[in-house]
Amino acid sequence: MLPCFHIVHTSVSEVHVLNFHNSLKARILHTYILMKYSRVSVLNMDMNM
Repeated sequence: MLPCFHIVHTSVSEVHVLNFHNSLKARILHTYILMKYSRVSVLNMDMNM
């Protein structure tokens, strides 16, 4: 009973960690894309001026 519970608990913890890492990765990627596009738009504005 205890080993089985331990396995289930571990798998649940791993899923939580994976979800956290995925959301963190998505947030970093989103921020990176925003920065990249804002930098490109700033460069375009400089070229237009």
